[in-house]
Amino acid sequence: MAAAAAEWPRPESGHFELFVAKAACKFNAAHFIAHPDGYRERMHGHNYRAEITVKGRQGWALGEDGYLLDFGSVKKALKASCAELDETFLCPAKCAATVVTQLGAEGEVVPLAPGRWDGRGTLRIVVKHDGAEFTMPRSDAIVLPLEQASAELLAWYICCHTLERLGGPAALWAQGAESLRVGVVETEHQEASFTLPLRPGGAVATAGS
Repeated sequence: MAAAAAEWPRPESGHFELFVAKAACKFNAAHFIAHPDGYRERMHGHNYRAEITVKGRQGWALGEDGYLLDFGSVKKALKASCAELDETFLCPAKCAATVVTQLGAEGEVVPLAPGRWDGRGTLRIVVKHDGAEFTMPRSDAIVLPLEQASAELLAWYICCHTLERLGGPAALWAQGAESLRVGVVETEHQEASFTLPLRPGGAVATAGS
């Protein structure tokens, strides 16, 4: 015989998780991995998908709306993070195996602009060990603060940007979140993820700390 509701464990005895993996949370992009030891992949592309899990803290009581976080807000934030990367070449600015240069409209060297760039100009990438050179319109690439455009580091990048779009770590902690996990799927059954633990007050370790 089923136990009466009064005998069920309280929701606060466990924790809630929210998971979003919508078809709209995707990006199509090109990349290659160049290692300092001399190995370089050929340039290729993936139809990436991203998914996110928000883990709530044990003992956290949901509000009157019964939400941990609103599904719509989480989906909107993740979709925007993916859209930033869509239909681009993923260029890691910190790769030790390449030299990345941005050229202006007249071919002059100009400061490398982070992120996407809608102005005129060219991006030039030279692989150190074999001299392979790639050039493309600057507007076709996104320059990322990464060592490689790997699925693992893309998961970290998307996690950080999605966290910002959700109001930052303090806002999530105040809503009962304990951690944020983002997975990046390159192909079927091939996924990397990054999990960011939150802290009381929302403080997290930063790249500059």
